[in-house]
Amino acid sequence: MNPYVNGGLALVVLAEVLAILSTALPYWFQVSVVNEEVTNAGLFEACGSQPGIGSICVAYGGQVQFGSDIGEPVWLKAAQAMMILSVIAHAGGIVLAGMYAIKVRDWLTLIAASTATTSAGVVFGLIGTVIAGIKFSTLIPPEARAVAVGSLHAAFGLGVVAIIIGTAAAIVLAVAWRRRVF
Repeated sequence: MNPYVNGGLALVVLAEVLAILSTALPYWFQVSVVNEEVTNAGLFEACGSQPGIGSICVAYGGQVQFGSDIGEPVWLKAAQAMMILSVIAHAGGIVLAGMYAIKVRDWLTLIAASTATTSAGVVFGLIGTVIAGIKFSTLIPPEARAVAVGSLHAAFGLGVVAIIIGTAAAIVLAVAWRRRVF
């Protein structure tokens, strides 16, 4: 078996898992208010908690306000789309590298396609993470920063790690293609 393809496959599987978690979890941005209220915002829902009341999550759908925007803003839809495309592209990289690993022998095409789809997953993830990271960071206006503090949170970090690991996977798969090891 080709160690480069196996290593690339393992890395792209890890990148896929992290991309799925990053996309699904509601922990892209956390807002803490002075009265101890904490709200977490993800790409598809927001979750809040208050002492004595508990926590509740609400899926976006036109009822949530982002800064001055009511409903899902265009930047959020773009970030959602990019992260979903990242997950799909990483899955394509897994399937193609997996086909090579189980001995489907049009290896040049499979490894090149796996490298390309994994790279596409990295690019989509990078675009989605940058969009969401920048826009979530601007949600708290300067005049409200005395009573509310916002910061990028765990799912954003998972997205960044998925990009790094996906990049490593694409490089390892490209090396496998370049070396043409049978």
